[in-house]
Amino acid sequence: MGRELAREWVRASLDKLYIDARYPGNFGLLPYGKPTLGDAIIFHDIAKDIFKYANSAILINN
Repeated sequence: MGRELAREWVRASLDKLYIDARYPGNFGLLPYGKPTLGDAIIFHDIAKDIFKYANSAILINN
């Protein structure tokens, strides 16, 4: 259950993040404004975890 809540939090948090590539008129804003350094660190850590998971899945299947 805890893992599922964590996944939902990650999904919801990333869904709120708008990036320049998708919305050129905006500047990567969260609903409350520009992401803080803490937000950036959290999103970076999430991205690293996703990369590690995907990379290991690819290596296992090859």
